[in-house]
Amino acid sequence: MVEAFPEVAGTLLLEQTFANLEEAMEAELWEVDGDDLQLYACEPGGPSKDGPPGAVLVTEGKSDGWAELVHSLAGGAGARVCRLTSSFICESLDNDSAGSFTVGLAFNEDLEESSLLALTLRRTRENPGEDESGLVRPIELHVNGALAVADVRPLPVRADLEVELCWDAMAPGGRRVRLLHRLSQVASSGGASGSTSEGVAALAEEVAAVAAPVTEVVAAAAAGVAGAATTAEDGRSGETIVDFYTTGDKFDKATALYFRSTGKVKVRLLHVACHHEEPT
Repeated sequence: MVEAFPEVAGTLLLEQTFANLEEAMEAELWEVDGDDLQLYACEPGGPSKDGPPGAVLVTEGKSDGWAELVHSLAGGAGARVCRLTSSFICESLDNDSAGSFTVGLAFNEDLEESSLLALTLRRTRENPGEDESGLVRPIELHVNGALAVADVRPLPVRADLEVELCWDAMAPGGRRVRLLHRLSQVASSGGASGSTSEGVAALAEEVAAVAAPVTEVVAAAAAGVAGAATTAEDGRSGETIVDFYTTGDKFDKATALYFRSTGKVKVRLLHVACHHEEPT
């Protein structure tokens, strides 16, 4: 049975093409924090020497390594975000350091504790008491802690994510989020000896080939069941409906959009946009 989800409309609040991140950083639209991290932009106008235009976020070190890229919504006043779209390429997610990458919305400065939305790529958790040394665990996609995709398959992979948020606690099902996702394999930009122009060109072509809006791809697969993902024939597109991540605290808007990585990770950010409900 298809679960109804309220229609979502809104006004554009933020749109960031990450190839232009340097200008946005100069305008103080984003803040970056963390340790053992690199963040650099690949300029528009064609692929750079190590991949297509975007902003590359790299964290090194062990499982305690982390990085955050944060935008204060509406200048810090916050907004009732009703739609979020994000596109990125996950190029590496280290197995030994339990690498993870999250796109999220939070309602105060404690991003992890106040997240109302968390879209996370991470390795499958280790089984306590079992020796799993040398085992390469699959990479999963989670939305607010619920499993959306059990195995995103070999990296690098492009993720196109679209989220609708229902803030009405009195609506059927209460406050919920609806994730539409599409995962597309892309060629590696380099082999064992490093980047090559051929590999970069192939990656750029594949990124362009999957540049259509995610809704066009997942519409045929959107027969969602609450708390579970439904997928298209190739298992790469689907829908997941879950509750807000934080339900006990009282809040009426999100104040921060964030990208967070932990462990040893390399992600190429491509684009993000937020729409919000105008105050009445």
